[in-house]
Formats: sequence, structure tokens, C-alpha cells
Amino acid sequence: MIHTKKYSKQTKKSKNSDDFTEPHPKLLLERFPYTTKDFQLKDVPVLPIDQTFFNDPFKMIDELYAKGYEKFGIVKLILPPDLVVPNQKFFSQLESKLQGKRIQTRIQTLNTQRAGEIFGSNTKGFTVQEYMNLANKFECAHRLQGVREVSNQIRQNEIEFWSVIDYPTQYEDIEVEYAADLLASKYATGYQEGQLGNLNGINKNRNSIFQVLQEKNEINGISVPWLYLGMKYANFCWHKEDLNLNSMNYMHAGAAKTWYAIPPSYSDKFLKFFNKAYENERKSNPRLLYDITCQISPVELVENGIPVLRTDQQPGELILTLGATYHAGFSHGLNCSEAVNVAPIQWLNEFDKAMQEYRMDGYLKKVFLVEIVYFR
Repeated sequence: MIHTKKYSKQTKKSKNSDDFTEPHPKLLLERFPYTTKDFQLKDVPVLPIDQTFFNDPFKMIDELYAKGYEKFGIVKLILPPDLVVPNQKFFSQLESKLQGKRIQTRIQTLNTQRAGEIFGSNTKGFTVQEYMNLANKFECAHRLQGVREVSNQIRQNEIEFWSVIDYPTQYEDIEVEYAADLLASKYATGYQEGQLGNLNGINKNRNSIFQVLQEKNEINGISVPWLYLGMKYANFCWHKEDLNLNSMNYMHAGAAKTWYAIPPSYSDKFLKFFNKAYENERKSNPRLLYDITCQISPVELVENGIPVLRTDQQPGELILTLGATYHAGFSHGLNCSEAVNVAPIQWLNEFDKAMQEYRMDGYLKKVFLVEIVYFR
């Protein structure tokens, strides 16, 4: 949240103050404001898939909609273990594919006015090996800024991540770099030759609305996959996909990534809460939500009657975002993912809703409307 909001939260009584027999300032600083009790969130649905899924992914998407899964926002699909490429092999092959190309990163600072805000980019960039070294060095050097609460490292990271965001003045600055939105056709796909489930061709499926887009009209980052290299605490802020599209995000290798999703039926309530929380900031920047630079902790959302679902994505797992779902998340270490938007037939209704939203906002959200609209 913003500084003024964070400051007000910091001055109120700690949720877990009953845990202390004496209000010793040092003890209060050593202990995280949040505990695992604050993050008792419901899990998203998890379904196993096999090679038949990739023969026609849109068939399963149809079935998910028919069974009402869109009410959850996101679904996690798990591939058979034998289809997952081992970490070391994957990263070495990715390095070979890039052939020395340097990837630019976005610099993110957690202890800031808006966690996740991009303060600049590393224009020099990194090779894959250099980025791996950066990520590993950060993990080795970073120590938890509070007393360990649980043995589960993922849940412990979650406690620290959101504590730093909501109580920034109590912690040292945390700065990370995120190699996001790397166009797969320009840099490299993470998939091996012939590997099952390659997202590069998924929008050429006969049941995809995007099949009408010829190669010259493909939309970068929407119908063409993006590659992502993340490190511990590299994060993506609350947002919906462009034009309320569905998306598929496959994790190739590395550490887990925690995802949060707000059920679509609560999208309007989330939007009202967001607009009120950032009322002053939106006056100077009406595009604030579309800039994808604002984090709000699941704890605060739940406290305000907005349910949040959660899942931890591991290598070999595919996150399917359905409809107009607000989602956010962060990484627990070095990892690599690949994502693309998809347009099943059910998306047409969401398209109409998105256009109405953009129209009401005065088209503050800029998207490639021409390529999308012409086949309507």
C-alpha cells in the first residue's frame, strides 16, 4: 500500500500483540507483524493433465467453464513428472538458445510508495548465467528480517514479503530485478524442440479465436508468448489480463511462485476498494491500476470482505487464468516461466465487458484493438 496507508497501519496495535508478555520495542521489531494465521487462504482447484490435454487445450477449457470453474478465477494444472525438464538442464539449454543475448530487467523496490513499482531498468542487461548468479547471490545474502515463525520456507517468505510491504519503515530496503515480458520470438522459448505443451502454437488451435491472426498480425505478449526470469521477491502486482483474456502460465524450472486470485464475482468490489485506497494517487495518474504497480496484501483484502485464493506454482505446473480475474504474486527464488494469452469462445462475453470498462475510463488502457476487433 501507499506510505500514508502503511503509516496508519503501523501505528495501530499489532494484530499479534497478545503474543508478547512485555511490550519490549526490540521484540516487537524482531517479530513479523503477520503470522501464518493471517494467510489461511483457500486453495485454487488443482487438476492433473496428460498429453491428451495438449491435443486440444480448448476442449478442457470448455469443460472447466461448463463445470463453473471460472468462479475460482484460476485453476492449476499439473503435468506428469516425466515431462518436466530438470533445472540444471533447462537453464543450460536456455543459455545456449540465447547465444549470449543480454536480457533487460526491471528494478523493483519493496519498501516503497508502491511495492512492485518499476524505478528503472537495467539497460546493460544480463546473460542467463549472470542473472542466475544475481538471484543466487541475493538469496544467500538476504536474511529474514524477523523471527522465523514456521518451518515451511514458502509460508515464511510470504510472511516477510507482505510484512515488508505493509510495514516498510520497520525493515531494511529490499531491491530485486525481474526479467519480465521477454518476447519468446525475439529472445528464446523455454521449451525444448518437440517438448509437449509448447505454448508457441497454442493459439493456432482450431478452437482458438486467435487462429484468425496470421503471423504478420500476431500480437506480441498476447497471442505470442513471453518469457519470464524471476528471483526471490520479484513480483507482479494486481491486474487483469488485457481485454479480460484468459492466460496460461507454465513454469519451466526453478523455485516456487505464489499466486493470488480474486474470484471474478468480487472484481467490482476490489475495484471500488482499490480506487478508494489510491484515491489521491489516481488524481495525478488515472492509469494507476493499468500500470500494474500497486500491491495490496491479501490480509487487507480479506479484512475488507474480498476473498483471495492462493496457490504455489512449481516446475511442471500450468496456471490457467479464466475470465476477468484480478491476480498477483511473487517468486521464492530463481525461476523461469512462459506465458501467453488465449481466447476461447467464452471470452467473447468478457471482451464486451472489457470494452465497456475501457470506454467508461476514456480508453486509458491502450491495447491493440484493431487486431482484436476486426474479426468480431
